[in-house]
Amino acid sequence: MARSKLTAAQQQWLDRELSLWQSDQIVSSDQAGQIRSRYDSADDINDRKRSVAVQALFAMAAFLFGLAVLLLIGFNWEELSRTVKLIVVLTVVTSTHLIAFRLRRGGGQLALSETVSFLACLFYGAGIWLVAQAFHLEAHYPDGVWWWAIGVLPFALCLDSLLLHMLYVSLVAMWGGMEVFGFWNMSPWWLPGWWEIPNGAYSLPLLAAPGLAWAYQRKSPMAVALYVALFAWWAILQAFALHLGPRSMFWIGNVGAILILFAEAHRPRDPRGVPYRFWGVLLVSGILLALGSHQMWRSNENSWYADYHLRAMFTEVIANMILLAISAGLLFIFRGVGAFDLKGDASELDSVRRRWFAIILVGSLMLMSIWSLAIAHGTAASSLPIIVANLVTLGMALYLVKVGEQEERTRPFGVGVFLFLMWALTRYIDLFGEAGGMLGVAVVFALCGGGLVVVGNFWSRRRSALRAASGPQLVEMPTTPTWIGVATDWWVRHATPILVWSAIAQVGLLGGMILIESLPLMIGERYVMRVTPVDPRDYFRGDYVILNYPINRLTVPGTQASSTSAWGHAAQHLDENVYVPLERDADGVHWTGTEASFSRPATGKYLRGRVASDYRQPLQYGIEAYYVQEGKGKVLEDLMRSRKLSAEIAVAPWGQAKLVRVFED
Repeated sequence: MARSKLTAAQQQWLDRELSLWQSDQIVSSDQAGQIRSRYDSADDINDRKRSVAVQALFAMAAFLFGLAVLLLIGFNWEELSRTVKLIVVLTVVTSTHLIAFRLRRGGGQLALSETVSFLACLFYGAGIWLVAQAFHLEAHYPDGVWWWAIGVLPFALCLDSLLLHMLYVSLVAMWGGMEVFGFWNMSPWWLPGWWEIPNGAYSLPLLAAPGLAWAYQRKSPMAVALYVALFAWWAILQAFALHLGPRSMFWIGNVGAILILFAEAHRPRDPRGVPYRFWGVLLVSGILLALGSHQMWRSNENSWYADYHLRAMFTEVIANMILLAISAGLLFIFRGVGAFDLKGDASELDSVRRRWFAIILVGSLMLMSIWSLAIAHGTAASSLPIIVANLVTLGMALYLVKVGEQEERTRPFGVGVFLFLMWALTRYIDLFGEAGGMLGVAVVFALCGGGLVVVGNFWSRRRSALRAASGPQLVEMPTTPTWIGVATDWWVRHATPILVWSAIAQVGLLGGMILIESLPLMIGERYVMRVTPVDPRDYFRGDYVILNYPINRLTVPGTQASSTSAWGHAAQHLDENVYVPLERDADGVHWTGTEASFSRPATGKYLRGRVASDYRQPLQYGIEAYYVQEGKGKVLEDLMRSRKLSAEIAVAPWGQAKLVRVFED
């Protein structure tokens, strides 16, 4: 039977109590030994600390080494041919995985093997960008991060490593931010274009769910904290995707309130509920302090509802309802994970009260949001929300104090006291700051200081009394349901083949990218076109130039023309394929196109592109980016000014184009 983990303080307390029980003849020495064998010894705890320290050093070394590789890729060595670059990336990813498997099979070096696997996953991500750089791809770049995360997930689940979970969560969070902030206007590919639903990175919860289930099965509060933060990040991103503006405050407050509800849905003293409370209080507290301020409402009175038409209001209400529905569904689903207890049958009355406060908190945020929508202007619009926000803030402070008292934890108690002090100070400044002046603030500070002394004395005596009565609590986290245990056991038993096939999948994905992107270069015909570059920078792939072709600004019949063609295309045909027949220029060397169409030409040579929302390049063909060695973009800029730059492209029979090279005429 696996030993239960203890902290150093819990281990010392248990040893001391067992000695007292033996001297009082409550238990025999054999019974004390059996009890002691169920928990970690002092050597186990010290070994665990040393292992964590060593693994942290290994992880930092691997991370720095991976960053060095990414920077090398970003430099874009022109001395290396495309073939050499691709061979290098496949060889490095494959060999690093083989080293990790070898260390894992050898045994006794699990920490090192996990670190090498972490490094292999970094190399895999670097390989995606290197392949994109080698073929001068100008694609939807968040997809590269998405595929990188997908490749890391099996390793995170199989290797039981927080390090890989941290990498996975970071990648998924980065992907979500890229999608929402960079491409919020792109509806998901699986929805009809006429739905006009903003891009909210909707697959993120599905990506996070396996990791959260793993964290509960492993009873790891740290892993739960990672995935709760990821879910909270995704929920906050929706406010930006929906363009709620100042009203994002209500949305973010709702997210925090729901997280606190999730925290209280856990059984008493379950440490896996702590991350929900931490992130929830962090989000809600600041929002409540702001919503309870007269000055905040007055300062936003003119801009709060500017251009906030009926459709936007309807969107906000529906979005809040969806958020509640998703939360209710997750509570229902995860109650089977062995942590959530929705029946309200907590053993302590105070725990039931805490759950009711969480429900009231969610309802209060919803009430304030709906009230401010229904009564959009005047004192009536702010009066009720201000009263409710202040009452709930005081309730939040009391709630945190009770949590700290019941669970004998200093942090929630201290945060509750701090929140009360912040509420008192901000409300004084808000209501009486101008009248009381500096003397009034001095009196408030003095009263708060005295209050802290009283509270500190109370907490010290209360905690000493509780510890003398019961000692440190040995919390046994609830077990997960049978079906989750069976699924996890199957995953653990088949960890080696899963890891092998995951490594093969990583290399296969890179190989598939190489093969697909190489086909036009291998079988396509070569054409020379005139270009005009601009020099930007890509943080993953280094310096590159954006190449503008005459065919980028062609007008498709039936859409708006001239300088507004980009908006005409984007509104009607965003991401649709377009086809441009190629014609030879008068000089007999360069090629161009004169007209674009949504219909594929029956005969002749043509390029296949797509409609983009970029007003500079309303039509794009995947040949607009040319990656160069760091600092070399300036040379191409000089050639652009003298109009002596041309590009050679390869065009496959089906119209797909690949950039071969850019050269001086």
